[in-house]
Amino acid sequence: MDLSKLTIEETISQCSKPTGDIGVEVGKKMNEHHKPLIKWGLGFLFNHIKEDSFNILDIGCGAGLAISLMAGAIPNSKIFGIDYSAEMVKSAINYNKDLVESGNVIIQEGSVDKLPFEDNQFDIVTATETIYFWPNLLENVKEVYRTLKNNGYFAVINEDYNKSSNDKAHHKAMVDSDRINLLEEIEHIELFKNAGFKDIKVETIPSKGWIVVCGVK
Repeated sequence: MDLSKLTIEETISQCSKPTGDIGVEVGKKMNEHHKPLIKWGLGFLFNHIKEDSFNILDIGCGAGLAISLMAGAIPNSKIFGIDYSAEMVKSAINYNKDLVESGNVIIQEGSVDKLPFEDNQFDIVTATETIYFWPNLLENVKEVYRTLKNNGYFAVINEDYNKSSNDKAHHKAMVDSDRINLLEEIEHIELFKNAGFKDIKVETIPSKGWIVVCGVK
């Protein structure tokens, strides 16, 4: 399937919620394209954490790459993944087949609007290339806060954060699209503060547009 034939708006729509056979292919492409970004962002997160066993939630897990990388980095952990795309749930389960069969990974359909988890359940929550599309951003981040244990970490890893520094056509389309909420660095920090997070740390690679933001409950 030739994804290059999709319009920019069709690509944005599929990145927001991959659906159908095209969505499955988009998920595979995102796994391939985002691997350097996610490895970099998770490296920043894990540099601030000393334990080797966690309860982890990955929100908007897509086709399952971040789950796989976290399971490899901290193999004693229990990792949950959710996505509101049924296709991505199936893809992520397939991508992490052995981990799912072992019981170390559980992947299910769900939405950040109302996370299907108890209060104070997770040590770490991650969100990679997904908060762009969250419908009620502050309330959704507060929902993340609810599910974290005290002193738990929330990490956002994004490929785009600077509205003005990138002149590529797809980036301009992201800035202009009604589907995407593209935040500057300071806006990420304010979002975390307004949701109640403390000890907020940020790392960026401006030349690539990459950002990782970590906050503590």
